[in-house]
This record gives sequence, C-alpha cells and structure tokens, in this order.
Amino acid sequence: MMRALAVLLFSALAVPQAFADRLDAREIRQVVPGDWSGTYKDAPIVLSIAADGTVKGRYSGISATGHWTIKRVRDGDDRICLTFSSIISATKCGELFRSGNSVIYGYINRGKPRLWLRRS
Repeated sequence: MMRALAVLLFSALAVPQAFADRLDAREIRQVVPGDWSGTYKDAPIVLSIAADGTVKGRYSGISATGHWTIKRVRDGDDRICLTFSSIISATKCGELFRSGNSVIYGYINRGKPRLWLRRS
C-alpha cells in the first residue's frame, strides 16, 4: 500500500500535467482572456490577453504587443499560439493546463512547463 502511494505521489510531482485539466479550444477561449502574471522560461512575464486575440504585456522587462490564436495539431489536441514579434521571432504554440481556478501553465518541454501564469 505504501509503495503504491509513493508511486502515485512521485507521478504527481514528476508530471504535473497528468493530474491537471488540459484545456481544449473552447476552454482556452473562456479561461485565457484577462490579466496574468508569472514566468516564461524562468523570466518574469505580465500579460493582458483580450478575447479578440490581442495581447499586451512585458516579458523580462521588455514591453510587447502581439496576438494569440488556437491551433489544432495532428494528434487532435488544441494548442494556444502566441506571437510577440518584438521579443520572439517565431510564433510559439503549446498546450495549456489549468491548476485550480486561477493558475494556468503549459508549453511543456522535457516534461516540465515553461509557462506559469496566475490571474492578476
């Protein structure tokens, strides 16, 4: 019994997205608009995301504007795609997960999320 509990606990810590809600396109459109702060690749980020697809904010102290869209990939999962031409040269797409009512995270790389946001 203890071994099973230890395996379950380790799994939850090692792969946080396994026990969170993955957001689909409809949920992304409902949850994402608003003001957020957090980190992307361990650098501070503050975003104001509008339902019309526009994004304003600061990443690592640099002001930026851009847009967001939703893309469905071949495996059938939905990804949010963010474009900040003044900071990042290419559009970056990634899965989003919800942890509770006010935290979203995603852009998983090697099993770890690169993006953590909390509703401001």
